[in-house]
Amino acid sequence: MKKLLILIFLSFLFTIKPGYIHAVDSANSDYTTFSEITMSTGKLLQNFTDEEYKEYYSHLKEPDFKTRVQIYEVNHLVSATYISNTLYSIENRGNTDIEYDLSIEIEKNNKVSCISSLDTSGSIGGSISKIKGELETKLAIKIDKESTKSEKTVEQLKLVVEAHSRAIVYLCGNLVISNGVYALSMYGVIYEQSGYEVVTMMNQYVRIEKVAI
Repeated sequence: MKKLLILIFLSFLFTIKPGYIHAVDSANSDYTTFSEITMSTGKLLQNFTDEEYKEYYSHLKEPDFKTRVQIYEVNHLVSATYISNTLYSIENRGNTDIEYDLSIEIEKNNKVSCISSLDTSGSIGGSISKIKGELETKLAIKIDKESTKSEKTVEQLKLVVEAHSRAIVYLCGNLVISNGVYALSMYGVIYEQSGYEVVTMMNQYVRIEKVAI
């Protein structure tokens, strides 16, 4: 019986295509997880240094005795490109080409994400809700709970991986980024100050890279 099970296993093993497909990650539209973001100028909020925060805060005025919101912009509607995490890494170490049918989830509509240094959830709640009105005026965009979501669509992709090659599939696209610092005060006392960032995903598409192995 043991020999029979071994023979069955071996026969199954050798009927498998000589390729290796690794689904690395599902489609992710959270820009804070992207493997690479390249801004045309400036830097992301996560890269602000303590010295830079101190400098930017110095541009905020001393608060008066009225409740007020102050914002100092560092980067205003800066264009950027991004590369998401790898979705699939497929190896073909065989001597013939292999074709795969892949289903890939893609963001269909523009998506606005907002974060604060104090609250990095990307939602409109928390600290971001307190400066929402000011940001909408400065950036001329609508920021609400719906704008943090986007309709997603699933694209079917036929991928041919040539013999002795590897194919890497990931998502990329364009962003528009604005960030800076803000302060909230009441009766002449600042009770909260932090950095903020608003990112609009303009588009998203599939990219494939192939290398010989």
